[in-house]
Amino acid sequence: MNIKRELRSMNIKDIIEQKLSEVILNVYQLKDIKLEVQENKTEFEGDFTIVTFPLVKQLKKNPESIGVELGEALTEQTELFESFNVVKGFLNVKVKNQLFVDNFKSVSKEFSTIEKKNATVMVEYSSPNTNKPLFTWDTSEITY
Repeated sequence: MNIKRELRSMNIKDIIEQKLSEVILNVYQLKDIKLEVQENKTEFEGDFTIVTFPLVKQLKKNPESIGVELGEALTEQTELFESFNVVKGFLNVKVKNQLFVDNFKSVSKEFSTIEKKNATVMVEYSSPNTNKPLFTWDTSEITY
């Protein structure tokens, strides 16, 4: 499939989930398996984290080996990822920069096709004191 065509209707996370389902079907012959894909935390290398624990019971393997197998399959069978690492059953994947660029281009094209309206819009900015916690009273000025 052409990744640029897919970007028109999906975000990056949706594309990863779709490709992950395809790889799980190819590698393990399991249908309708949806693993959780999350944005990665900053202390780990990678852009997204795939939780492999739901496959442990079905495959009767440990999460680390499932993560390695999935990571290898994802990097070999798709053009989305440049690298991966596994931390305690969590598969961290690094997405190729070109995917982000292509996604940004497709989104920017969608914004350029939005019909422009000749209307005046007022934007009001609030300025609560940043040196103290925000309370309900602080927001009363900006709500009507």
